[in-house]
Order: sequence, then C-alpha cells, then structure tokens
Amino acid sequence: MAILQFVAVIGMIPLCIRFGPAPSYRLVVSLFGLSVVAYSVLWYAGLSDIYALLLLVSAIAGLGRGGINYVPWNIYTYIADVDETITAQRSEGIFAGIMTLTRKASQAGAVMLVGIVLQLSGFVSGQSQQAPEVANTIMAVLSVGTVIVLAIGFFISLRFKLNLETHGVLAAETRKIRDANRLVPEQITPENKAIVEMLTGMKYEYLWGNNNIGYLNRHKPARVNERPYLPLPTPDSERR
Repeated sequence: MAILQFVAVIGMIPLCIRFGPAPSYRLVVSLFGLSVVAYSVLWYAGLSDIYALLLLVSAIAGLGRGGINYVPWNIYTYIADVDETITAQRSEGIFAGIMTLTRKASQAGAVMLVGIVLQLSGFVSGQSQQAPEVANTIMAVLSVGTVIVLAIGFFISLRFKLNLETHGVLAAETRKIRDANRLVPEQITPENKAIVEMLTGMKYEYLWGNNNIGYLNRHKPARVNERPYLPLPTPDSERR
C-alpha cells in the first residue's frame, strides 16, 4: 500500500493538470471506497486469509489513499489566490496552518472516536481473543464509516469549480486589480466576471477588500505613534 501511494502521487500530477483536481479526486475516492468494500467482502466471505487477494485490494487502496492525500495540497495554492481576490491580502501561511491543524485534529478525533466505539463493543486491550461483536464493529467502522466520509467528500467535490482554466482567468483578473490597486470593471469581460464571481462567491463590486471580510485590514489606519521608515545612511552621507 505504501509503495502504491507513492506511485499514486506521481500519477496524480498529470491527472490534476489534464482533468482538474475535482474529477481526479472523485476517481481516487472511488478507488479507495471500492477497496474498503472489498476488504469487507473478503472478510464476510471467509477469504481474508488469501494473501494474493489482500495484496491486490491493498494495492488499490494505496492508489486511492495516495491520490486523496495529494489533492488538498494541490489546490492549496489556488485557494490562496481566491482569498487574495476577496481580501486583497496574501494568506498562504494562514491556510497552511489551518490545513495542518484540521488534518491533525481530524486524525486525533477519528482515533478517539474509533476507540470509544471499540470499547462500547466489548473490546479488551491486550486480550488475544475478542468477542465476535468486536470483529463486526471493526468491519463496520472500516467499511460503513469510511464509505460515508468518502461519499461526503465526493459530493462536495461536485461543487468544486476551480481548475487550471478558471484559475487562469482569476489570476489574470487579480493581476489587473493588483496593478491598479482597485477594481477595474472597465477591463473585465462578462464571461471572466462570471468566472471570478463563481470562484469567490461574491459580486465583482465587493471584491478586493470592498467587503466585511477584507475591509478592516485593507483600510486600517496607520498607528499614531508609528514612525515612518527611514533608509539606512550611506557612507557618503555619514561623512557629510
């Protein structure tokens, strides 16, 4: 599984470029979901001791899991560009912190939740023989719980419209606004305006800090005691 995850990351690069992150994400989610269901089928069919089948299913799971891990970091930089169009600020560090915090918190929460569910099912730590209900609970968590979470991500991705084409339009329009330091409605076409509004979720007139998200930061007055920047003296000025 670990080897195929590495292969999946390499394969996801051209997939995301050609088809976009959302379709690529749906592909790997489907692969991982199928592998999870296959694990359950092997267990309940009494075939879980066949090493070749487990190896095949684990390979498919590795492809899916590697792709799932790649997609969020692929779209991470695009999201920062969308945020700049809304707030007139660059916030890559904030988004990186949020992504890391969310990933670690969700992993910790999942481990805690699974531990609680196993304890309720009668699991006893350190015991070689567990009750039959424990095995059924483990399979339910692995199959049903995982498929539900994957399905949520799958349906959310259907509303994700950011790809290379739409991001290119957004980047070009943001560049115009950045150069003028204001909105330039006279320079945007109706088609590009519709794309920018779709990606940001706001009317064009409310972008670039003209909203209750980025207004305070953009129009924050200078502090009263703030001293202006003074350049360092050159050697000639020091002698004078």
